[in-house]
Formats: sequence, C-alpha cells, structure tokens
Amino acid sequence: MSEHSYTTFTLNNLLYGIDTIFVEEIFYLPEITPVPEVPNDIIGIINIRGNIVPIMDLNYRFGYQTTNNYQLTDSVIILRWLNLRVGILVNQVHDVRSILEQEITQEISHDQTMVREPEEKFVKGIADNNNQLIIILDIEKILNYIEEQEIDVSEDSLEEIEDKNNIVPLKVSQFFPNASLQEREILQNRANNLITLIQEEDNENLETIAIIKLQNEFLGIDVNIVKEFITSRKITPIPCSEEHILGNMNFRGEILTLIDITYFLNIPPMEIKNNSPVILITIDDLTCGIVVSEICEIFSFAPQNILDSSNSIQAVKENYSQGIIQYQDKMLTLLDLKEVFHTRELART
Repeated sequence: MSEHSYTTFTLNNLLYGIDTIFVEEIFYLPEITPVPEVPNDIIGIINIRGNIVPIMDLNYRFGYQTTNNYQLTDSVIILRWLNLRVGILVNQVHDVRSILEQEITQEISHDQTMVREPEEKFVKGIADNNNQLIIILDIEKILNYIEEQEIDVSEDSLEEIEDKNNIVPLKVSQFFPNASLQEREILQNRANNLITLIQEEDNENLETIAIIKLQNEFLGIDVNIVKEFITSRKITPIPCSEEHILGNMNFRGEILTLIDITYFLNIPPMEIKNNSPVILITIDDLTCGIVVSEICEIFSFAPQNILDSSNSIQAVKENYSQGIIQYQDKMLTLLDLKEVFHTRELART
C-alpha cells in the first residue's frame, strides 16, 4: 500500500493537507509588501534571504470573504517545486501525517459543503484519516498558477521593494491595516529576520531546527532526528513506570511510548491529553514520541550565530544545551536531545 506524508493545517476552520515533499520552510506571519498588477489572491511578496517570494491568501483563491483581519498567530508555509516557490498563508500548522492513497477520494461533487467550486481546481481529493476529513491540495497546480501570473522576482524587483518610496499600492496601502503599533513592530521584526542575506557559499551550511514550546519555554531541536510530527490519541498508562513515561499509544500497528522530557529540563511537567502535539524521533535504536505544548515552526540559521548558553534556562545550560540563538524577540535554547536520551533514566526506557 502506497502512502505519502502530508503537512496539515487549518484555514477558515477547515483541515487541509499538502504533500510534505513540497514544504521548504514554515514560519510565523511577517510583514508582507503589497505589489501592483497581481491577482487579488497574491497579497504581496516577502524577501527570504535575498529571494523574492509571492504570498498567496487562499481565502481569495477559494472564494471566501476576507476582511484582511490577520493574526500574529497565522503562519506562512513556503512551497517549492523545481524553480517555483510560493508562500501560502494559513491559520495554524498542525502535524505531519502519513496518508494511504486509498484513503483519498477524488469524487468531489458541487453540493459538498467542504469544497466550494472555485476551490476544486486546486483540490486533489479528500482524505478520511483518523476519523478526520482532510482536504488534500494539488500543490503542482497551485505553483503552476503562480508561474502563469509572471510575478517579477528579479533582483531589480528586490531593490524596488526595499525602497518603500517605490512601492505602488494596489489593493490596500498596507498589509494587515488593522494591526496595532506593537503588532506592526513584531511583523517587521519577523520580516527583518527573514531578509538577512547569507552568502551563497554558506547556504549549504545552514542548520535547520524545529522550534517547539514546552510549557512557556521555547526550544530548538535538530530536524535530522525528527521522523514525523503527530498528535497523541488513546494513550494507555503503563503501571509502575517512571514518572517521565506518559504511556503507550498505537501508531500504525506499532506500540509507541510517549515521553515527557520536562523532568530533565527543570520545566513543569506536561499534562497529557488526546490530540497533544507529539514529535516522533529516532535516536540510536530508540524510537519514541516526545509530548510538547506546541510545534511552532521549522527555522534555518547560520551556525556562526550560535551563542554560548549563559542565558539559557539553568538545567538546559548545564547539561543539555548546544547554545542559544536569537529567535524573533527572544533567545532560544538549542536542545541536545541525544544527550537528554543518554541520561540513565531515559537509557532504560
């Protein structure tokens, strides 16, 4: 049975899935620059390390009414296929799921309330996965649509948008016009972090982490040990187990042990419940699930930007920190999960 990995997200209270192979990067909503002579669904462009990327609001494309009332908690998913790149704006990114081909139906009638007629062009089908209906988008069609618009992503265009006097407003004079001054500052700081230019020869040396939240602490973990992002369900407690062992769950016919690593990091324990975010990791020969409060985004940075861990939380600094980096308006600890799992208690798990 053939299966594919899909990144899931919500938009307008509907659950969507996109083939993870097309996902290049995920981050929180930054400031977006409106540009002229583009369709309404292209709400503007952003500069990602010297590359101009158009941003699409699927609400316009799918025929939903929109009021430009965006939120700081919205996210942008950067999609890439061959030389085409586009960002789609979503309300919340969830987990990565493996979906069998036979779980996806392509029979979509116009009387269905999930998929409206303007939306059908970009919908590959609807998947019934874990008792949830997921609208599977056809990313190749979305990217081909972007290519047909012939949006200028040249270096000359980059110079023009960096000079705000040259920006010609088309639909609105400013993205997210209802944003407060504090929200506007956060949006601009996020955009500034994305625009940081990195020399071409250094691009291959970027490190990529998954930014997670444990209670109120933001941490970064190496994506190379991450197999998948999932959610917890039907957890079975294990009698007489260590306190960091939350229980077992069935994951595709295999028993998966869920672990709370807060016990090793001087962070208040997690409260386990169904549909909690879980990071499926493999370290050495051990595969398990780490329960977290939130999976925030996938983030790339240059190794030379790593600072010493003198400002990180104490337990992480002393034993499990690989350093800290600047993330938005805060310092983020790079967590050495391999070292955490080599502790005596976890080694017995």
